[in-house]
Amino acid sequence: IVDLLKRANISSVAKDTFVALMSHEIRNPLNALLGCLHILSISPCSNEQKEILSMANCCGDFLLSLVSSVLDLTRLDDPTSLAIHEVPCHLKSILLRAVGIFENQCRAKAVTMLPCNFNGLPETVMCDGDRLMQVLVNLLGNAVKFTEKGHVSLTATWKPIQHRTGELSVIVEDSGIGLTPEVQEKLFERFSQGDSSVARKYGGTGLGLYLSRQLLRLMGCELRYTTEPGKGTKFFFTLQLNLAEAKVQDKESKFSDKPPLGLIQDMQILVVDDSPMNCKILSRMLQTWQCRPESSLSGSDAIQRMLQQDWDLVFLDLQMPEVDGFTVIRQYYESIRKSGRARVPIAVLTGNTTEEDRSLCLDLGVYAFLAKPVCAENLYQLLLELKQNQNRTKRILYVTEYESIFTPPAILRQGYIVLVSNHERVETLFTNSVWDLVLVDLDSESTALSTVKQVREVELIRGWKPVPIICFCASSNQEQFTRARCDAILDRTVGDIQLAGTVHELLTRNPNSTTKIEESTLQLDQT
Repeated sequence: IVDLLKRANISSVAKDTFVALMSHEIRNPLNALLGCLHILSISPCSNEQKEILSMANCCGDFLLSLVSSVLDLTRLDDPTSLAIHEVPCHLKSILLRAVGIFENQCRAKAVTMLPCNFNGLPETVMCDGDRLMQVLVNLLGNAVKFTEKGHVSLTATWKPIQHRTGELSVIVEDSGIGLTPEVQEKLFERFSQGDSSVARKYGGTGLGLYLSRQLLRLMGCELRYTTEPGKGTKFFFTLQLNLAEAKVQDKESKFSDKPPLGLIQDMQILVVDDSPMNCKILSRMLQTWQCRPESSLSGSDAIQRMLQQDWDLVFLDLQMPEVDGFTVIRQYYESIRKSGRARVPIAVLTGNTTEEDRSLCLDLGVYAFLAKPVCAENLYQLLLELKQNQNRTKRILYVTEYESIFTPPAILRQGYIVLVSNHERVETLFTNSVWDLVLVDLDSESTALSTVKQVREVELIRGWKPVPIICFCASSNQEQFTRARCDAILDRTVGDIQLAGTVHELLTRNPNSTTKIEESTLQLDQT
Protein backbone atom coordinates (compact mmCIF):
# COMPACT_ATOMS: atom_id res chain seq x y z
CA ILE A 1 0.00 0.00 0.00
CA VAL A 2 2.83 2.39 0.90
CA ASP A 3 4.49 1.68 -2.44
CA LEU A 4 1.24 2.37 -4.30
CA LEU A 5 0.80 5.65 -2.43
CA LYS A 6 4.34 6.71 -3.35
CA ARG A 7 3.73 5.88 -7.00
CA ALA A 8 0.44 7.78 -6.96
CA ASN A 9 2.14 10.80 -5.42
CA ILE A 10 4.96 10.71 -7.99
CA SER A 11 2.40 10.42 -10.78
CA SER A 12 0.42 13.36 -9.40
CA VAL A 13 3.52 15.56 -9.16
CA ALA A 14 4.58 14.59 -12.68
CA LYS A 15 1.10 15.44 -14.00
CA ASP A 16 1.08 18.86 -12.34
CA THR A 17 4.59 19.63 -13.60
CA PHE A 18 3.67 18.61 -17.12
CA VAL A 19 0.48 20.70 -17.15
CA ALA A 20 2.31 23.75 -15.77
CA LEU A 21 5.09 23.35 -18.35
CA MET A 22 2.61 22.98 -21.22
CA SER A 23 0.76 26.02 -19.94
CA HIS A 24 3.98 28.03 -20.18
CA GLU A 25 4.79 26.70 -23.65
CA ILE A 26 1.28 27.53 -24.90
CA ARG A 27 1.10 30.96 -23.26
CA ASN A 28 4.29 32.22 -24.94
CA PRO A 29 3.09 31.89 -28.56
CA LEU A 30 -0.42 32.89 -27.48
CA ASN A 31 1.05 36.07 -26.00
CA ALA A 32 2.69 36.83 -29.36
CA LEU A 33 -0.51 36.01 -31.26
CA LEU A 34 -2.75 38.29 -29.18
CA GLY A 35 -0.08 40.99 -29.24
CA CYS A 36 0.00 40.91 -33.05
CA LEU A 37 -3.79 41.10 -33.18
CA HIS A 38 -3.78 44.16 -30.92
CA ILE A 39 -1.16 45.93 -33.05
CA LEU A 40 -3.18 45.17 -36.18
CA SER A 41 -6.41 46.35 -34.56
CA ILE A 42 -5.01 49.84 -33.93
CA SER A 43 -3.61 50.07 -37.45
CA PRO A 44 -5.62 51.52 -40.36
CA CYS A 45 -7.89 48.77 -41.69
CA SER A 46 -11.26 48.31 -43.33
CA ASN A 47 -14.47 47.37 -41.53
CA GLU A 48 -14.22 43.83 -42.94
CA GLN A 49 -10.67 43.48 -41.64
CA LYS A 50 -11.77 44.77 -38.22
CA GLU A 51 -14.50 42.12 -38.13
CA ILE A 52 -11.98 39.39 -38.97
CA LEU A 53 -9.61 40.68 -36.27
CA SER A 54 -12.49 40.69 -33.78
CA MET A 55 -13.24 37.04 -34.54
CA ALA A 56 -9.54 36.14 -34.21
CA ASN A 57 -9.42 37.92 -30.85
CA CYS A 58 -12.45 35.95 -29.66
CA CYS A 59 -10.74 32.69 -30.63
CA GLY A 60 -7.57 33.77 -28.82
CA ASP A 61 -9.51 34.69 -25.69
CA PHE A 62 -11.30 31.33 -25.77
CA LEU A 63 -8.00 29.47 -26.09
CA LEU A 64 -6.55 31.47 -23.19
CA SER A 65 -9.62 30.67 -21.09
CA LEU A 66 -9.21 26.98 -21.89
CA VAL A 67 -5.52 26.96 -20.93
CA SER A 68 -6.31 28.78 -17.66
CA SER A 69 -9.13 26.37 -16.84
CA VAL A 70 -6.94 23.30 -17.32
CA LEU A 71 -4.20 24.80 -15.14
CA ASP A 72 -6.72 25.79 -12.45
CA LEU A 73 -8.06 22.24 -12.52
CA THR A 74 -4.66 20.87 -11.44
CA ARG A 75 -4.37 23.55 -8.75
CA LEU A 76 -7.73 22.68 -7.21
CA ASP A 77 -6.35 19.27 -6.28
CA ASP A 78 -4.04 21.14 -3.89
CA PRO A 79 -5.92 23.96 -2.10
CA THR A 80 -2.65 25.66 -1.13
CA SER A 81 -1.67 26.21 -4.77
CA LEU A 82 -4.71 28.31 -5.71
CA ALA A 83 -5.21 31.47 -3.68
CA ILE A 84 -7.58 34.43 -3.70
CA HIS A 85 -5.85 37.82 -3.80
CA GLU A 86 -8.04 40.69 -2.65
CA VAL A 87 -7.12 44.08 -4.10
CA PRO A 88 -9.11 47.29 -4.72
CA CYS A 89 -11.33 46.66 -7.78
CA HIS A 90 -13.72 48.84 -9.75
CA LEU A 91 -16.78 46.60 -9.47
CA LYS A 92 -18.90 48.00 -12.28
CA SER A 93 -15.95 47.81 -14.67
CA ILE A 94 -15.57 44.07 -14.03
CA LEU A 95 -19.27 43.42 -14.64
CA LEU A 96 -19.40 45.49 -17.83
CA ARG A 97 -16.28 43.85 -19.27
CA ALA A 98 -17.75 40.39 -18.65
CA VAL A 99 -20.94 41.34 -20.49
CA GLY A 100 -19.03 43.01 -23.32
CA ILE A 101 -17.21 39.78 -24.20
CA PHE A 102 -20.47 38.16 -25.33
CA GLU A 103 -22.22 41.05 -27.07
CA ASN A 104 -21.08 40.00 -30.57
CA GLN A 105 -22.10 36.37 -29.95
CA CYS A 106 -25.56 37.50 -28.82
CA ARG A 107 -26.05 39.61 -31.94
CA ALA A 108 -24.96 36.73 -34.17
CA LYS A 109 -27.57 34.42 -32.56
CA ALA A 110 -30.35 36.99 -32.30
CA VAL A 111 -30.18 36.65 -28.52
CA THR A 112 -30.86 39.83 -26.56
CA MET A 113 -28.35 40.81 -23.88
CA LEU A 114 -30.66 42.71 -21.58
CA PRO A 115 -29.45 46.06 -20.17
CA CYS A 116 -27.34 45.48 -17.08
CA ASN A 117 -29.08 46.05 -13.76
CA PHE A 118 -26.55 47.17 -11.16
CA ASN A 119 -28.52 48.42 -8.18
CA GLY A 120 -26.65 50.69 -5.76
CA LEU A 121 -23.22 49.20 -6.36
CA PRO A 122 -20.27 50.82 -4.56
CA GLU A 123 -17.53 52.15 -6.79
CA THR A 124 -14.60 50.20 -5.34
CA VAL A 125 -14.46 46.97 -3.32
CA MET A 126 -11.79 44.58 -2.07
CA CYS A 127 -11.92 41.35 -4.06
CA ASP A 128 -10.01 39.15 -6.49
CA GLY A 129 -11.20 40.84 -9.67
CA ASP A 130 -9.61 38.28 -11.99
CA ARG A 131 -11.34 35.34 -10.27
CA LEU A 132 -14.67 37.14 -10.13
CA MET A 133 -14.28 37.90 -13.83
CA GLN A 134 -13.50 34.23 -14.52
CA VAL A 135 -16.70 33.12 -12.76
CA LEU A 136 -18.83 35.69 -14.59
CA VAL A 137 -17.38 34.72 -17.98
CA ASN A 138 -18.06 31.04 -17.30
CA LEU A 139 -21.68 31.69 -16.28
CA LEU A 140 -22.43 34.17 -19.06
CA GLY A 141 -20.68 31.92 -21.60
CA ASN A 142 -22.93 29.01 -20.68
CA ALA A 143 -26.02 31.22 -20.75
CA VAL A 144 -25.25 32.48 -24.27
CA LYS A 145 -24.19 29.03 -25.48
CA PHE A 146 -27.39 27.28 -24.41
CA THR A 147 -29.79 30.04 -25.52
CA GLU A 148 -30.84 29.90 -29.18
CA LYS A 149 -33.40 32.68 -28.89
CA GLY A 150 -34.68 34.92 -26.14
CA HIS A 151 -32.47 36.75 -23.65
CA VAL A 152 -29.51 36.64 -21.30
CA SER A 153 -29.14 39.04 -18.35
CA LEU A 154 -26.69 39.94 -15.60
CA THR A 155 -28.02 41.55 -12.41
CA ALA A 156 -25.94 42.72 -9.46
CA THR A 157 -27.19 44.31 -6.23
CA TRP A 158 -25.46 45.57 -3.10
CA LYS A 159 -26.77 45.24 0.45
CA PRO A 160 -24.80 47.11 3.16
CA ILE A 161 -24.17 45.05 6.32
CA GLN A 162 -21.84 47.24 8.36
CA HIS A 163 -20.04 50.54 7.84
CA ARG A 164 -17.55 49.20 5.28
CA THR A 165 -18.94 45.73 4.55
CA GLY A 166 -21.75 44.52 2.32
CA GLU A 167 -23.16 41.66 0.26
CA LEU A 168 -22.84 41.55 -3.51
CA SER A 169 -25.63 39.42 -5.02
CA VAL A 170 -25.12 38.39 -8.65
CA ILE A 171 -27.68 36.70 -10.92
CA VAL A 172 -27.03 35.35 -14.42
CA GLU A 173 -30.30 34.38 -16.09
CA ASP A 174 -31.19 33.01 -19.52
CA SER A 175 -34.23 31.78 -21.43
CA GLY A 176 -32.40 28.81 -22.95
CA ILE A 177 -32.84 25.06 -22.93
CA GLY A 178 -32.80 24.69 -19.15
CA LEU A 179 -31.52 21.68 -17.21
CA THR A 180 -33.15 18.27 -17.09
CA PRO A 181 -33.12 16.30 -13.81
CA GLU A 182 -30.49 13.95 -15.31
CA VAL A 183 -28.17 16.84 -16.15
CA GLN A 184 -28.65 18.41 -12.71
CA GLU A 185 -27.39 15.25 -10.99
CA LYS A 186 -23.89 15.74 -12.42
CA LEU A 187 -23.98 19.48 -13.11
CA PHE A 188 -20.89 20.37 -11.06
CA GLU A 189 -18.80 17.34 -11.95
CA ARG A 190 -15.58 17.69 -13.92
CA PHE A 191 -15.95 17.41 -17.70
CA SER A 192 -19.71 16.99 -17.33
CA GLN A 193 -21.86 18.22 -20.25
CA GLY A 194 -25.13 16.37 -19.98
CA ASP A 195 -25.63 13.71 -22.66
CA SER A 196 -23.45 13.24 -25.75
CA SER A 197 -25.88 15.11 -28.01
CA VAL A 198 -25.44 18.28 -25.95
CA ALA A 199 -21.66 17.94 -26.10
CA ARG A 200 -21.70 17.48 -29.89
CA LYS A 201 -24.06 20.37 -30.52
CA TYR A 202 -22.71 22.99 -28.13
CA GLY A 203 -19.08 21.97 -27.55
CA GLY A 204 -17.05 23.01 -24.51
CA THR A 205 -14.94 21.20 -21.92
CA GLY A 206 -17.38 20.74 -19.04
CA LEU A 207 -15.02 22.55 -16.66
CA GLY A 208 -16.71 25.95 -16.34
CA LEU A 209 -19.31 25.26 -13.67
CA TYR A 210 -17.03 22.99 -11.66
CA LEU A 211 -14.28 25.65 -11.56
CA SER A 212 -16.76 28.44 -10.88
CA ARG A 213 -18.21 26.66 -7.86
CA GLN A 214 -14.75 25.87 -6.47
CA LEU A 215 -13.54 29.46 -6.96
CA LEU A 216 -16.62 30.89 -5.26
CA ARG A 217 -16.12 28.51 -2.34
CA LEU A 218 -12.57 29.87 -2.00
CA MET A 219 -14.15 33.34 -1.88
CA GLY A 220 -16.56 32.22 0.83
CA CYS A 221 -19.88 31.55 -0.90
CA GLU A 222 -21.86 28.93 -2.84
CA LEU A 223 -23.00 28.87 -6.47
CA ARG A 224 -26.73 28.03 -6.63
CA TYR A 225 -29.29 27.73 -9.42
CA THR A 226 -32.93 27.30 -10.35
CA THR A 227 -34.05 25.90 -13.69
CA GLU A 228 -36.98 24.71 -15.76
CA PRO A 229 -36.36 22.50 -18.82
CA GLY A 230 -37.20 24.35 -22.01
CA LYS A 231 -37.61 27.72 -20.28
CA GLY A 232 -34.21 28.67 -18.94
CA THR A 233 -31.81 28.70 -15.98
CA LYS A 234 -30.81 31.16 -13.29
CA PHE A 235 -27.41 30.94 -11.52
CA PHE A 236 -26.78 33.15 -8.50
CA PHE A 237 -24.33 33.72 -5.65
CA THR A 238 -23.77 36.23 -2.83
CA LEU A 239 -20.29 37.47 -1.86
CA GLN A 240 -19.48 39.34 1.32
CA LEU A 241 -17.01 42.09 0.43
CA ASN A 242 -15.33 45.03 2.12
CA LEU A 243 -15.30 48.49 0.64
CA ALA A 244 -11.87 49.63 -0.56
CA GLU A 245 -10.36 52.70 1.06
CA ALA A 246 -8.51 53.75 -2.11
CA LYS A 247 -10.34 54.42 -5.35
CA VAL A 248 -9.19 52.72 -8.54
CA GLN A 249 -9.59 53.91 -12.09
CA ASP A 250 -12.53 52.68 -14.13
CA LYS A 251 -10.70 50.89 -16.94
CA GLU A 252 -13.74 50.79 -19.18
CA SER A 253 -14.06 54.56 -19.26
CA LYS A 254 -10.36 55.36 -19.44
CA PHE A 255 -8.99 52.88 -21.98
CA SER A 256 -9.69 52.44 -25.66
CA ASP A 257 -7.88 50.98 -28.66
CA LYS A 258 -6.14 54.36 -28.97
CA PRO A 259 -5.61 55.65 -25.40
CA PRO A 260 -4.48 59.25 -24.85
CA LEU A 261 -0.88 59.70 -25.98
CA GLY A 262 1.61 61.58 -23.84
CA LEU A 263 0.52 60.20 -20.45
CA ILE A 264 3.32 57.61 -20.45
CA GLN A 265 5.42 59.22 -23.16
CA ASP A 266 9.22 58.68 -23.14
CA MET A 267 9.16 56.00 -20.43
CA GLN A 268 12.39 54.01 -20.83
CA ILE A 269 11.52 50.32 -20.61
CA LEU A 270 13.72 47.24 -20.86
CA VAL A 271 12.01 44.08 -22.21
CA VAL A 272 13.82 40.89 -21.13
CA ASP A 273 12.76 37.67 -22.87
CA ASP A 274 14.71 34.94 -24.64
CA SER A 275 12.07 34.95 -27.39
CA PRO A 276 12.91 37.62 -30.02
CA MET A 277 9.30 37.42 -31.20
CA ASN A 278 7.89 38.30 -27.77
CA CYS A 279 10.41 41.13 -27.37
CA LYS A 280 9.54 42.61 -30.75
CA ILE A 281 5.77 42.47 -30.26
CA LEU A 282 5.83 43.96 -26.74
CA SER A 283 8.22 46.67 -27.93
CA ARG A 284 5.93 47.56 -30.82
CA MET A 285 2.99 47.81 -28.43
CA LEU A 286 4.97 50.11 -26.13
CA GLN A 287 6.03 52.26 -29.07
CA THR A 288 2.39 52.92 -29.98
CA TRP A 289 2.15 54.69 -26.60
CA GLN A 290 5.34 56.69 -27.36
CA CYS A 291 7.45 54.78 -24.84
CA ARG A 292 11.12 54.05 -25.56
CA PRO A 293 11.60 50.28 -25.22
CA GLU A 294 14.80 48.27 -25.67
CA SER A 295 15.18 44.48 -25.69
CA SER A 296 17.48 42.01 -23.98
CA LEU A 297 17.50 38.33 -24.95
CA SER A 298 19.40 36.87 -21.97
CA GLY A 299 19.48 37.16 -18.21
CA SER A 300 23.20 37.97 -18.01
CA ASP A 301 22.86 40.82 -20.52
CA ALA A 302 19.78 42.10 -18.67
CA ILE A 303 21.65 42.34 -15.33
CA GLN A 304 24.42 44.42 -16.91
CA ARG A 305 22.00 46.79 -18.63
CA MET A 306 19.85 47.18 -15.52
CA LEU A 307 22.95 48.28 -13.59
CA GLN A 308 24.19 50.61 -16.32
CA GLN A 309 21.01 52.61 -16.94
CA ASP A 310 18.15 53.99 -14.85
CA TRP A 311 15.11 52.41 -16.50
CA ASP A 312 11.56 53.42 -15.65
CA LEU A 313 10.50 49.75 -15.71
CA VAL A 314 11.83 46.31 -16.64
CA PHE A 315 9.55 43.60 -18.05
CA LEU A 316 11.18 40.28 -17.13
CA ASP A 317 10.41 36.72 -18.24
CA LEU A 318 11.13 34.00 -15.67
CA GLN A 319 11.90 30.95 -17.78
CA MET A 320 15.10 31.67 -19.73
CA PRO A 321 18.11 29.44 -20.47
CA GLU A 322 21.35 29.72 -18.45
CA VAL A 323 20.34 32.71 -16.28
CA ASP A 324 16.63 32.59 -15.42
CA GLY A 325 14.44 35.41 -14.18
CA PHE A 326 14.76 34.53 -10.48
CA THR A 327 18.56 34.70 -10.76
CA VAL A 328 18.31 38.07 -12.52
CA ILE A 329 16.18 39.47 -9.68
CA ARG A 330 18.44 38.17 -6.90
CA GLN A 331 21.74 39.22 -8.53
CA TYR A 332 20.40 42.65 -9.49
CA TYR A 333 19.06 43.38 -6.00
CA GLU A 334 22.31 42.17 -4.40
CA SER A 335 24.30 44.53 -6.64
CA ILE A 336 22.21 47.63 -5.94
CA ARG A 337 22.20 46.99 -2.20
CA LYS A 338 25.99 47.07 -2.28
CA SER A 339 26.31 50.03 -4.63
CA GLY A 340 23.45 52.13 -3.28
CA ARG A 341 21.99 52.72 -6.76
CA ALA A 342 18.31 53.56 -7.09
CA ARG A 343 16.20 50.45 -7.62
CA VAL A 344 14.54 49.90 -11.00
CA PRO A 345 10.95 48.53 -10.76
CA ILE A 346 10.66 44.99 -12.17
CA ALA A 347 7.40 43.64 -13.60
CA VAL A 348 7.51 39.89 -14.14
CA LEU A 349 5.74 38.94 -17.38
CA THR A 350 5.72 35.17 -17.68
CA GLY A 351 3.90 32.00 -18.64
CA ASN A 352 4.74 30.55 -15.21
CA THR A 353 1.44 31.25 -13.46
CA THR A 354 1.77 29.05 -10.37
CA GLU A 355 0.99 30.54 -6.97
CA GLU A 356 4.44 29.46 -5.79
CA ASP A 357 6.17 31.52 -8.51
CA ARG A 358 3.94 34.51 -7.88
CA SER A 359 4.52 34.50 -4.11
CA LEU A 360 8.27 34.06 -4.52
CA CYS A 361 8.51 36.99 -6.95
CA LEU A 362 6.51 39.32 -4.72
CA ASP A 363 8.49 38.24 -1.66
CA LEU A 364 11.72 39.07 -3.50
CA GLY A 365 10.40 42.59 -4.07
CA VAL A 366 9.21 42.81 -7.69
CA TYR A 367 6.75 45.58 -8.58
CA ALA A 368 4.16 43.42 -10.39
CA PHE A 369 3.52 39.84 -11.52
CA LEU A 370 1.65 39.42 -14.84
CA ALA A 371 0.70 36.20 -16.64
CA LYS A 372 1.14 35.82 -20.38
CA PRO A 373 -0.65 36.71 -22.48
CA VAL A 374 -1.33 40.11 -20.95
CA CYS A 375 -3.82 42.43 -22.64
CA ALA A 376 -2.86 45.90 -23.79
CA GLU A 377 -5.33 47.46 -21.34
CA ASN A 378 -3.58 45.95 -18.31
CA LEU A 379 -0.14 46.90 -19.60
CA TYR A 380 -1.17 50.48 -20.21
CA GLN A 381 -2.83 50.71 -16.79
CA LEU A 382 0.32 49.36 -15.11
CA LEU A 383 2.52 51.96 -16.82
CA LEU A 384 0.06 54.78 -16.13
CA GLU A 385 -0.15 53.97 -12.41
CA LEU A 386 3.63 53.77 -12.19
CA LYS A 387 4.03 57.10 -13.99
CA GLN A 388 1.46 58.90 -11.86
CA ASN A 389 2.53 57.55 -8.45
CA GLN A 390 6.18 56.70 -7.89
CA ASN A 391 5.32 55.83 -4.28
CA ARG A 392 4.03 52.50 -5.61
CA THR A 393 7.62 51.32 -6.13
CA LYS A 394 8.71 52.07 -2.54
CA ARG A 395 8.80 49.13 -0.10
CA ILE A 396 8.55 49.75 3.64
CA LEU A 397 9.16 47.11 6.33
CA TYR A 398 6.93 48.07 9.27
CA VAL A 399 7.94 46.39 12.53
CA THR A 400 5.31 46.21 15.30
CA GLU A 401 4.00 43.81 17.96
CA TYR A 402 0.52 43.91 16.46
CA GLU A 403 1.35 42.16 13.20
CA SER A 404 -1.94 40.32 12.75
CA ILE A 405 -4.37 43.11 13.58
CA PHE A 406 -2.46 46.38 13.37
CA THR A 407 -3.13 48.73 10.48
CA PRO A 408 -0.15 50.92 9.46
CA PRO A 409 -0.60 54.66 9.92
CA ALA A 410 -2.64 56.34 7.22
CA ILE A 411 0.43 57.97 5.71
CA LEU A 412 1.93 54.58 4.90
CA ARG A 413 -1.09 53.64 2.81
CA GLN A 414 -0.63 56.44 0.30
CA GLY A 415 0.62 54.10 -2.39
CA TYR A 416 3.62 52.63 -0.60
CA ILE A 417 4.07 48.87 -0.49
CA VAL A 418 4.00 48.07 3.23
CA LEU A 419 4.74 44.73 4.88
CA VAL A 420 3.91 44.43 8.57
CA SER A 421 6.20 42.21 10.62
CA ASN A 422 7.01 41.42 14.24
CA HIS A 423 10.59 41.86 15.44
CA GLU A 424 11.28 38.11 15.39
CA ARG A 425 10.96 37.93 11.57
CA VAL A 426 12.91 41.08 10.78
CA GLU A 427 16.27 39.49 9.99
CA THR A 428 14.76 36.91 7.61
CA LEU A 429 12.52 39.40 5.81
CA PHE A 430 15.20 42.07 5.57
CA THR A 431 17.75 39.61 4.21
CA ASN A 432 15.50 37.88 1.65
CA SER A 433 13.88 40.94 0.08
CA VAL A 434 14.73 44.51 -0.86
CA TRP A 435 13.51 47.48 1.18
CA ASP A 436 13.58 51.26 0.87
CA LEU A 437 12.81 52.06 4.51
CA VAL A 438 12.34 50.33 7.87
CA LEU A 439 9.88 51.77 10.40
CA VAL A 440 10.26 50.38 13.95
CA ASP A 441 7.25 50.89 16.21
CA LEU A 442 7.64 48.63 19.26
CA ASP A 443 6.40 49.18 22.82
CA SER A 444 9.67 47.87 24.25
CA GLU A 445 12.43 50.36 23.45
CA SER A 446 15.12 47.78 24.23
CA THR A 447 13.57 45.46 21.63
CA ALA A 448 13.31 48.36 19.18
CA LEU A 449 16.99 49.21 19.69
CA SER A 450 17.94 45.56 19.24
CA THR A 451 15.93 45.48 15.98
CA VAL A 452 17.79 48.52 14.62
CA LYS A 453 21.15 46.97 15.51
CA GLN A 454 20.07 43.69 13.92
CA VAL A 455 19.31 45.42 10.60
CA ARG A 456 22.60 47.33 10.64
CA GLU A 457 24.52 44.14 11.45
CA VAL A 458 23.04 42.36 8.41
CA GLU A 459 24.07 45.33 6.23
CA LEU A 460 27.58 45.32 7.68
CA ILE A 461 28.11 41.59 7.18
CA ARG A 462 26.82 41.63 3.60
CA GLY A 463 28.42 44.90 2.60
CA TRP A 464 25.12 46.61 1.81
CA LYS A 465 24.47 50.34 1.86
CA PRO A 466 22.28 51.24 4.86
CA VAL A 467 18.57 51.77 4.30
CA PRO A 468 16.85 54.56 6.21
CA ILE A 469 15.38 53.57 9.59
CA ILE A 470 12.71 55.50 11.50
CA CYS A 471 12.13 54.69 15.17
CA PHE A 472 9.55 55.75 17.73
CA CYS A 473 11.06 56.24 21.21
CA ALA A 474 11.09 58.49 24.24
CA SER A 475 13.25 61.60 24.09
CA SER A 476 15.42 60.36 26.96
CA ASN A 477 16.70 57.40 24.90
CA GLN A 478 17.39 59.14 21.61
CA GLU A 479 21.17 59.05 22.05
CA GLN A 480 21.25 55.23 22.02
CA PHE A 481 19.22 55.09 18.80
CA THR A 482 21.45 57.72 17.20
CA ARG A 483 24.56 55.67 17.99
CA ALA A 484 22.85 52.62 16.42
CA ARG A 485 22.56 54.63 13.18
CA CYS A 486 18.83 55.33 13.28
CA ASP A 487 18.09 57.99 10.64
CA ALA A 488 15.05 59.55 12.31
CA ILE A 489 13.77 59.34 15.87
CA LEU A 490 10.17 60.38 16.47
CA ASP A 491 8.00 60.78 19.53
CA ARG A 492 4.90 58.57 19.65
CA THR A 493 2.67 61.62 19.70
CA VAL A 494 3.90 62.74 16.27
CA GLY A 495 1.13 63.49 13.79
CA ASP A 496 0.58 62.08 10.32
CA ILE A 497 1.85 65.24 8.63
CA GLN A 498 5.26 65.14 10.35
CA LEU A 499 5.59 61.41 9.81
CA ALA A 500 4.69 61.89 6.15
CA GLY A 501 7.37 64.54 5.76
CA THR A 502 10.01 62.36 7.40
CA VAL A 503 9.11 59.31 5.29
CA HIS A 504 9.12 61.36 2.08
CA GLU A 505 12.45 63.02 2.93
CA LEU A 506 14.20 59.73 3.63
CA LEU A 507 12.73 57.91 0.61
CA THR A 508 13.70 60.69 -1.80
CA ARG A 509 17.18 61.18 -0.35
CA ASN A 510 20.05 60.52 -2.72
CA PRO A 511 21.06 56.92 -1.93
CA ASN A 512 24.71 57.73 -2.69
CA SER A 513 24.74 60.36 0.04
CA THR A 514 24.73 57.70 2.75
CA THR A 515 28.03 56.21 3.88
CA LYS A 516 28.84 52.59 4.46
CA ILE A 517 28.48 51.49 8.09
CA GLU A 518 31.80 51.00 9.80
CA GLU A 519 32.13 48.11 12.22
CA SER A 520 33.70 50.28 14.88
CA THR A 521 30.67 52.59 15.03
CA LEU A 522 28.04 49.88 15.26
CA GLN A 523 26.98 49.30 18.86
CA LEU A 524 26.05 45.62 18.89
CA ASP A 525 24.42 43.98 21.88
CA GLN A 526 26.86 41.26 22.94
CA THR A 527 24.06 39.27 24.53
